[in-house]
Amino acid sequence: MDIHLVIKINYRRGNDEREDITYCGEYDMKYSILLITSMTKHWQWAKEIEQKYTDETMSLGIVFLSSENIELEDVQRAIDGTDIVLFTHVGSTLDTPLVKGIHKYITQKQVPYVLLFHDSASDVQRYGIADEDIGQIQAYLHQGGTENFYGLCQYMLSLQGYTGPVEPVKELPYQGILGRQGEVYPSYEAYRKDYDHDGPVVGIFFYRDEWVQGQLDYPYALYDCALEQGLSPVLVFGQYSSKSGGQLRWYDCWHMLFDHQVKEKISLIINTCKFSIIGLQGASRDEMTDLGIPILQGFVTYTTLESWQTRSQGLEPMDISFSLSLPEIDGILNGHIVGTRTYSEERGYYFKPYPEGIQKLVDQAKRWIALQQKHRSEVKIALFLHNYPPKNSHIGNACGLDTPESVLRLLQELQQNGYTVDGIPQTSEDLMMILTKHATNDVDCLTDSAVEKAPKLPKEVYRTWFSKLDSATQESLLQHWGQPIGEIFVEEDELIIPGVAFGNVWVLVQPPRGFSDNPDALYHSPDIPPTHHYEGVYHWVRTVFQADVAIHMGTHGNLEWLPGKGTALSSYCYPQLGIEDIPNLYPYWTTIVGEGIQAKRRSHAVLLSYLSPPMKRSGLYGDYETLERYLDEYDYMKAQETNQEHVVLGYILSSVKDCHLERLCEPFDWYQESGQAYFVADRSVSEEEWRALADSIHADEAEELLGDVHNYLMDIQNRHIRCGLHILGQNPTTEEEEGYIDAFIDMYGVPDDAQKETLCETYLAGLRQTTEEMCQLLRGLEGNYIPPNIGGAVTNGGIDVLPMGRNFYGVDERTLPTVPAYAIGCELGDALLNEYIREEQRYPEEIGIVLWADNTQRTHGQCIGEVFYLLGVRPVYTGSRVSDLEVIPLEELGRPRIDVTSRISGLFRDMMPSGVMWIAKAVQMVNALDEDHSVNYVKKHIDLDTAALVEDGMDYEEAIKAATIRVFGDAPGAYGAGVNQILEQSNWSTREDLANAYVTWGGYGYDEQGEIIPSHQQFCKRLGSIEVTVKNEDNREVSLLSADDFNAYHGGMIAAVEAVKGIKPKSFIGDTTYRKDILVRSLEDEIQRQFRSEPMNPIFIEGMMKHGYKGAADMASYVQHTYEWDATSDMIQDWMYDAYTDEYVMNQDVQDWMRQVNPWALGAICTTLLEAEQRGLWKASAVRIEGLRDVAMSLEDDLEGYYDET
Repeated sequence: MDIHLVIKINYRRGNDEREDITYCGEYDMKYSILLITSMTKHWQWAKEIEQKYTDETMSLGIVFLSSENIELEDVQRAIDGTDIVLFTHVGSTLDTPLVKGIHKYITQKQVPYVLLFHDSASDVQRYGIADEDIGQIQAYLHQGGTENFYGLCQYMLSLQGYTGPVEPVKELPYQGILGRQGEVYPSYEAYRKDYDHDGPVVGIFFYRDEWVQGQLDYPYALYDCALEQGLSPVLVFGQYSSKSGGQLRWYDCWHMLFDHQVKEKISLIINTCKFSIIGLQGASRDEMTDLGIPILQGFVTYTTLESWQTRSQGLEPMDISFSLSLPEIDGILNGHIVGTRTYSEERGYYFKPYPEGIQKLVDQAKRWIALQQKHRSEVKIALFLHNYPPKNSHIGNACGLDTPESVLRLLQELQQNGYTVDGIPQTSEDLMMILTKHATNDVDCLTDSAVEKAPKLPKEVYRTWFSKLDSATQESLLQHWGQPIGEIFVEEDELIIPGVAFGNVWVLVQPPRGFSDNPDALYHSPDIPPTHHYEGVYHWVRTVFQADVAIHMGTHGNLEWLPGKGTALSSYCYPQLGIEDIPNLYPYWTTIVGEGIQAKRRSHAVLLSYLSPPMKRSGLYGDYETLERYLDEYDYMKAQETNQEHVVLGYILSSVKDCHLERLCEPFDWYQESGQAYFVADRSVSEEEWRALADSIHADEAEELLGDVHNYLMDIQNRHIRCGLHILGQNPTTEEEEGYIDAFIDMYGVPDDAQKETLCETYLAGLRQTTEEMCQLLRGLEGNYIPPNIGGAVTNGGIDVLPMGRNFYGVDERTLPTVPAYAIGCELGDALLNEYIREEQRYPEEIGIVLWADNTQRTHGQCIGEVFYLLGVRPVYTGSRVSDLEVIPLEELGRPRIDVTSRISGLFRDMMPSGVMWIAKAVQMVNALDEDHSVNYVKKHIDLDTAALVEDGMDYEEAIKAATIRVFGDAPGAYGAGVNQILEQSNWSTREDLANAYVTWGGYGYDEQGEIIPSHQQFCKRLGSIEVTVKNEDNREVSLLSADDFNAYHGGMIAAVEAVKGIKPKSFIGDTTYRKDILVRSLEDEIQRQFRSEPMNPIFIEGMMKHGYKGAADMASYVQHTYEWDATSDMIQDWMYDAYTDEYVMNQDVQDWMRQVNPWALGAICTTLLEAEQRGLWKASAVRIEGLRDVAMSLEDDLEGYYDET
């Protein structure tokens, strides 16, 4: 027979040329089959058939959809010349335009075909192939390998009349143990007869398909490295899920191969497979916990080595989902890259070993195994206490946690469990006294005695380590901090190590990031490296103290926020330089889920979730309680029909002034005409004058005002606030349980009593297992597996996050926003627009929104959904995953398309790469619409900006690319907004300074490919166009005043907009705390509500006073954060500073308590308030200023005597 004509379409990527479509042009052969696939293994099997087999009675064409430059027309021509089509797709449905187009064409042409989906084995589409043949086709594919694929081609052609030989399905083992010479063993017992190595047994699990295909480069490299390091490696191939015919689940595979002695024989499992074992039903969560073996994830990536090395984000989005997010569901330990996808002409695609990552992974495995083997009395523990700001007022500054008490109880538990712990103090107050009399980060308190007692790292030891760093890292450290060892915390050519030893436990104060030592860097170098001292402390921990394990106590430290790749860190990323291969246990507040996952991914941390602080309803107190009584009295008088209610109204108006609620009167004519003068702060108003004002108010207006006052008080009264701090491993008291349940039910919105009872029982059972926090921490210290659980807010729908003590994870970012989250995002968008329209009677043209990973994780993408909706687009889903976007027609949208500028956090960039790209794509889609500027503000602004840039001399293509950027964030490898550090250090003169820092840190644009482009000029343009700013919240466990990041991002945006355009934007906060009541309020209003309900509330103050040093530190933080809002945004009124002064400083009981437990915190409060007055933010009375100064001076005397004590 004549040889058929084969047409090959080649394309080049980099230096690789490969064949991606082979289709038959003029067939002289009788039978032809076409493979259309997006699955690499099927493509490779087909390519091997081309190379290995010749058959004059059949031909094979190949279309590989995962290649670039594949056009539908090319595939159609290939279909036209074939007899039957095998179509296999890696997804679960027709999820791309190309796949849809191919399927439509095959159907129209009525070519016999079968379409099989990798992610949905039960969903089979076909034409011209009988039901009974589908099972045989699937059997060939299920067994896999080139021989079976060749047999499959023969079998499918036989359905079209082919009469040549058909190879039967060749059955291969579904799971087994692989010997180093390629042997396959059915059991560990059989394997040990040939491979009887010494050392702890490490199982190395990899895909069966890779064994079938002979792609064993990286498994063998792992095996060899582990063996060289004294381990006994066992290579195990298999799959996660079970199938009929003998394929076992992951869990059952281990038990079968190891004769149900897995945890007795294996010390650790290295898992190299993607996705989730639990998610694919390879094991249940209980089975994983029962197995109890730590699972170390070795990343085998689709990201090429070259891409990973050059990408600041590290892994590409697909790998972040497949190799990070999904495996984290299983409670894995985050490891290192062990293999990267590579292409060669001879082999096609395969995973090439990455020797450096393999060595790092094996080192990591050895350290975890050492914890299992070492006697407790010999284990050395480095316990780090976060210290920001780096002052003695905030040592152990973990969010929501009574850190000193938690550390004390941990020391006690360690001693009782056989660890060598000496000199445990009696109380947490004694613990903090010991710490503060030793070396800390507070240079103002670093006495000669403390320096003398502190351990040191000699200069030569540090320089030896420094000399082994790569040149780029050395140059960066030298540029910013000079020659080793620098000048920070240096005594006689030695670095001072801050901390105290308690036997084999060193309690260390984590060194500061370095911005306080180089203030100018805040304005020009957001990615400044840590100091020599920082690196020296961690080097001392690793090599001098020789810690077996590190504990970073509480949310959160700064190690995971150092510069470097976002994911899959290299050896010279700064977090990796610090932690190296030390096992890192990290008790972390489960509510702050995104930042916890950052610690997991960037510092190899095993998270141990801890409970949120106890909560109560705020209730009313002081003047607010008085005002409520007057409202009740008014209603009583009115009901009595005595016409005396206006007398009470006078008292109500006076009380409204006492409560500083005069803004509720502003909508009324009587207030604008004459009443406003009564509410001036320094005006004294008599009862007669109040009564006269009350008599002038019409009854209808009085009723409306009192309704507004009542609603406001009810909101304050019913808010859930902190009433203390959590102590690690301590179950809530009965009273605290009631507070948690009340908050949970209120936020969850349960209408049905039966459902409410069931939920409460489940919730309560979870709360009563909070002792697991300490139990699991002790398990981690022995190198054991920590069970996983999803992270999230405990009170806002938090049944799933209980119990605590779990290695928590987040949601798969590819699913965001989920369908419900998008719907809520639409509600948030409408509510925001309605608030603006109510004030301005028009739509805003541009909105600035702050996007955080934490909020996005907890709400499943509500904020992303809001951005989409404001732009006028919506997600398209394939299963649960967002696979595309579609434009909402204007007639359906019913309003103009609003321009949206998003300021994302560095964490959002790392965790939500798909979200970043979808937002960028949405902007492009909306800009491409043929719509008038009057209804498409996105297009309007892009057109104007493009024209301006072209006029300035920029090329048109560059101009439109720059003008289209709407997502801005941090520089590669950097995190934060910069504003909070500047404010904390008082390193500013005007609000423009804060704005400049905000632009410097956030002026990096992100395009639809996820590329990061310096775009400071364009960021300024967008800021100058913003009319509205917004950031959304979703719980009451954190607040605008409890952390400084809220102001740094949102307040910083307000300051930047004002600096660029000369006027402040309207600023709002969206609130989805209560599922039944989605709210949007002005930012200033919400800050005042939070101020009234929490930091000024006796419930809050008394709750903090139960927690000594840490309670005082948190109160000082609230004062600092409140002041910071004023510095950026003019959000704080004089009466609020007055209240802080009166309640936190001049209240003698509170002052005496602070002097005893944390005088540094009291000093910090005085300093903050005095700075507010000095900067003109607070018009304070002379009495208050004098009082603050007196307290501050007396504290200096007290502390001088404190450090003089021997």
